[in-house]
Amino acid sequence: MEAVAEYKTPMPLGTINITPEQVDLVKSVVFKGATDEELKLFFFECRRRGVHPLDRLIHPVVRKDKDGTRRVSFQTSIDLFRSEAEGTGEYRGQKDVEYGNMVEWDKIDKKVPEWAKATIKRYDEHTNEIIEVSAQAYWEEYYPGESLGFQWRKMPRLMLGKCAEALALRKAFPRKLAGLYTFEEMQLTDIISQGKGKNNTSEPKRKSEKKEEIPTPVESDVKDKLHEELQLYCQFEDGTVDINMYQSVLKEISIFTGKKDGKEHWIEDVFNERVSNQWAGSALGKLRKKVANKPE
Repeated sequence: MEAVAEYKTPMPLGTINITPEQVDLVKSVVFKGATDEELKLFFFECRRRGVHPLDRLIHPVVRKDKDGTRRVSFQTSIDLFRSEAEGTGEYRGQKDVEYGNMVEWDKIDKKVPEWAKATIKRYDEHTNEIIEVSAQAYWEEYYPGESLGFQWRKMPRLMLGKCAEALALRKAFPRKLAGLYTFEEMQLTDIISQGKGKNNTSEPKRKSEKKEEIPTPVESDVKDKLHEELQLYCQFEDGTVDINMYQSVLKEISIFTGKKDGKEHWIEDVFNERVSNQWAGSALGKLRKKVANKPE
């Protein structure tokens, strides 16, 4: 394809050059299955942020609309937001995050903040003053639900505070951060876009407002559980949910042999592949065994 040939010369990436070998590595490891146009978009995003694609500081995420149209967005950690802000020379730190209205929430054994407010300090070169830019994040708008919210239940203020800080940083430095979102901000959006909808995430209820509901069997129940335990394992392994380890463990527990071709296959993403609960249950058993056999 002509578009592929275009990548066979070193490409300037800000002050970084990307070689043809690195392009191939990005296509095979960082952004698997990307079209040529999506790859161009990823390189552009990295170039304007001053980040090399192989640094894995920015992660491309592909979603599909109802009509099957692919859309690419980019996610990162709050640390990149902070370094981008500092790189402007106008960042003057921030106030401690404020939390309000600690309330009880459905299926959470501790009180959670109803909202978090972050305030960023920025130097205004036109007035020579320090201005403050604030933003609030609300629990009901960001909490990803029971199936994937284990970090939120464990550290509710920290997780919501990250969302508020990202909102405030993006408001304070729009030219640097517009169009870029943190993992914490997009977790709920990811779930909804993958068909989970209101059943699991979008409208968590306070304990005082809890109503009796009739559970409805959903094919994804076992896969949700698998995904949560997989993230727990990655966190258990090295202190964080590392994307490289996540993919490695997922591949290890999901290898299977195709009946028709006899070749080995593995499920790259339990949310994007149509797999049976039988497969998911088998993978979950392998994962639990892996955790149980891990040396102290």
